[in-house]
Formats: sequence, structure tokens, C-alpha cells
Amino acid sequence: KNLQLPLSTSTRATINSLNISISTTELAVDGQKIIDLQNSPVPGYQMLPAAVFKEDPDLILPLLEVLKRKRAYADTASALDERLKFQGDCVVLADQSIPYQLLRKVLYTAGQADYVQLNFAVRYEE
Repeated sequence: KNLQLPLSTSTRATINSLNISISTTELAVDGQKIIDLQNSPVPGYQMLPAAVFKEDPDLILPLLEVLKRKRAYADTASALDERLKFQGDCVVLADQSIPYQLLRKVLYTAGQADYVQLNFAVRYEE
């Protein structure tokens, strides 16, 4: 909902990994809403509420907490089965109208939780 992916001609399939989606109204992880985006004074620009930041203006704390929980779960699962070892894979689904500044903060936060194998989901024309 409220998510229009950019077009691409790439045909690479997505991998089975954690999904971070940034729609025009919310930020979500694996389909679970984490933060509602708010309108900014700049027309058409969506932004994060100031309460999600503390000392670091680029670190989205609620997102970091969720990603760290997901990482801890993956570490626990890999103790039972080596094939489930955490690889840091993440697919970012960002609406094509999302400003780069918001996308950059999401990517930075993912990196702080060791999600460094970032892929972007796009829609392609047939």
C-alpha cells in the first residue's frame, strides 16, 4: 500500500532475506509497521518524526532496535542449523518518490545493525 517501486530493466530475482519497505506513509520491516512518516513543510516530502533520533541525526532508533532483534534471532537459529547463518542480506523496497535523505538514513541504520548486503527491489517492464 502506498508503495510505487521505480522501474528497472534488471531481471535478477530477489533473494529470501529481511525486507525494509519505505512507503509514502510508513517505514516497515518484514511487513510490520515501525514508524509513521509525517508531512514536512516542503510540499510532497515525507519525513521521520524527530523523536526517533537521539544523539545521531542519521540513526533511526526504532528501526535499529527491530533490526538488532532480527539479527539476534538469526544468530540463535544459526546455532541450530549452520545453513541459517546470518549473512546481512536485506532488500529495500522504497517508493520512487522517497527523498534520498530519508533513504540514506535507512541504509545507514541497516548498516549499523550489520545488514550490509543491501539490494533494492524494483519493478520491471516486460
